[in-house]
Amino acid sequence: MNFDIDAVNRNNNEGSNLSLEMEYEPQSPLAVLATPILTVDNALALKVLLPSVLLESSDTTVPLDKFRSLMGSLYGIAGLLHAYDLLFGGSQLLVAAGSPPFESLPLQ
Repeated sequence: MNFDIDAVNRNNNEGSNLSLEMEYEPQSPLAVLATPILTVDNALALKVLLPSVLLESSDTTVPLDKFRSLMGSLYGIAGLLHAYDLLFGGSQLLVAAGSPPFESLPLQ
């Protein structure tokens, strides 16, 4: 499988061209039957789905803001769960990592 990515500037809009070269030698009868289906699936993904996703994400700040919001929420939840584990759960995460429980750690 070979990928080739080139930078493109069209009408003062920067972009990329992506080309994919793939070779496949089926080893079983099932793989021989699946080859045309996979070819159509790859063509659909590259010619229809990928361009539609790229058009939707042309404004780069929106996906970045969504990502930051998602990661902030996940880290917040993980922090609360770790605090609960340290204070009320017997420090299972620390113990699993080989550390003594939180209440047994030295104060220094």
